[in-house]
Amino acid sequence: MTEVERRVALVTGASRGIGSAIAERLGRDGHHVIVHYGTSREGAERTARVIEENGGSAEIVGFDVTRKEEVDAALT
Repeated sequence: MTEVERRVALVTGASRGIGSAIAERLGRDGHHVIVHYGTSREGAERTARVIEENGGSAEIVGFDVTRKEEVDAALT
């Protein structure tokens, strides 16, 4: 997959549980994964590390999804 073909996936709640598993799978499938966390930066760092150790690419963002101004600031 070339850079032009690469898709980006934003996974909210990716610092643990189902969100982490989804983010890791998307990373294995070749997506660039934006790993979102609300409270656990450490968990998000772990998820991103797993993605990168398996050959994927990831970045971390933290914000409260219930606060529009935080969402706007994080994603612009």
